[in-house]
Amino acid sequence: MKTYFNEIPSLPNCILVIGAFDGIHKGHQALIKQAKKMADANNLKLIVYTFSTPPKVYFKNALPLCNLGERLERLRTLGVDATIVFQFDEAYRAKEKDQFIAELKRLNPMAIHVGSNFRFGAGRNGTIEDLRAHFTVEAFNIIKSGDGEVISSTRIRELILKNNIFQAEKLLGWKYEKEGYI
Repeated sequence: MKTYFNEIPSLPNCILVIGAFDGIHKGHQALIKQAKKMADANNLKLIVYTFSTPPKVYFKNALPLCNLGERLERLRTLGVDATIVFQFDEAYRAKEKDQFIAELKRLNPMAIHVGSNFRFGAGRNGTIEDLRAHFTVEAFNIIKSGDGEVISSTRIRELILKNNIFQAEKLLGWKYEKEGYI
């Protein structure tokens, strides 16, 4: 898997997935697998756009669910062809939605896959509808666990902080090990 750090390469058509992907939990896995099916069906590369530090970790000092190396390895095993990783910092945080859209155009996405609650740009003022004005966008519905609760990084963090590692691992889809994390 090719990884680009803090750069937007010019690419031929691709299927693009955008998200923080802190933990690559079962909800993230379902989103990426959906995008992978579309990429394979159209003989295109699957590209993931993410961050070295997830925004919630940056803003709220939240517990990271895994480090960048582990996230990249999980993305590779899901069949991602390339990953674009940006450092989430004050400069990135100030990026306007139109600047973000202009950068995405360089990737030539045939379709962009995001979670249904996706927001972007300074102040999180960019919406899925803003993306749809320029791209074909697939908004993936939030996945729920067997107990009807939303699978989210926030919920998984709460479970880990309550030392409910078994339940957290069920939502992650992989073994959680605290050692080696940021």
